Amino acid sequence: MGDDGRVTKSRTPGSATNSPPGPAPSRRWSALRPKRGLLAATVLIVAAIDQASKVFAVDALDGRAPVDLIGEWFQLTLLRNPGAAFSMGTGSTWLFTTIQIAFIVAVAIGSKWLRTPWPTISAGLVAGGAAGNLIDRLVRDPSFYFGHVVDFLSVRGFAVFNLADAAITVGVIMLAAWIMFSSDVDELVGDSEKEAEDGEVGSVAKRDDDPRGARAEGTGERGADA
Repeated sequence: MGDDGRVTKSRTPGSATNSPPGPAPSRRWSALRPKRGLLAATVLIVAAIDQASKVFAVDALDGRAPVDLIGEWFQLTLLRNPGAAFSMGTGSTWLFTTIQIAFIVAVAIGSKWLRTPWPTISAGLVAGGAAGNLIDRLVRDPSFYFGHVVDFLSVRGFAVFNLADAAITVGVIMLAAWIMFSSDVDELVGDSEKEAEDGEVGSVAKRDDDPRGARAEGTGERGADA
């Protein structure tokens, strides 16, 4: 009927509304908890099995000729190795002991990023193998920190090694496969960058909200003007 002079806006279906935005979707990787229990269990199991196998090897093979398992291609033969895995670097015992300690510490520090089973088990295999050989370095002859590692698995034309070396090799292969083929790596990198950005933004906001910081900046500006 009459026009009161007011203009009204008509809404059409599908028109945008000024509703508040919903919560930002959570990042899947950040939402996962670190699997430190799985990591610790893997390390302990690998190190325990490795040490048990070495005790058996010393008791059963010391002073004996090689024992054929698959002809001469695969044998049990006792060897005390001052070097690294597969008898490499025999003149640098102390260096490999230090590297093994540093690696185990690095895995413990980086465990916060191990949030799915595959990389956790992979890192656990490598760290468990390093721990198994580290025990030999610390407690076996000839002396502490310079102990010789017990090797007893011999593959013809290849090397003499132990279960710790095998665990390290399998763990490295698994970890490399995860890095190359898993989408989790992209999510991990993206979340790490986002957390770094959030930390920078938070530190700036905290400084801006601090009245002491504002006064200090104001004082500095007045001093510069003077």
